[in-house]
Amino acid sequence: MQLPSSRRTLSLTVVKASNLHEKYPVIMPKYYASVSVDNGPATETGCKAEINPGWNDSPLSLDVEEDSIITVHYKHISSPNLVISETSSCPDG
Repeated sequence: MQLPSSRRTLSLTVVKASNLHEKYPVIMPKYYASVSVDNGPATETGCKAEINPGWNDSPLSLDVEEDSIITVHYKHISSPNLVISETSSCPDG
């Protein structure tokens, strides 16, 4: 399927989150990352039971426009309302 010229497919790999346990101490942290474009439906990584969770799985394919905003939330599995966010705009070019 051909995307309109203003849209392109971006590959994104969620590599790692660091120091989440220092802000939100838990005995056995279980985190996952949730990625969305322009507040649309989210794609989630697998859950990792680690202090500094690392995913580095297969890249996610995201359809974006030049002014799209990609949001990555790191969530704790036992408390899905606990959200730590990183938001980025797509670079021009």
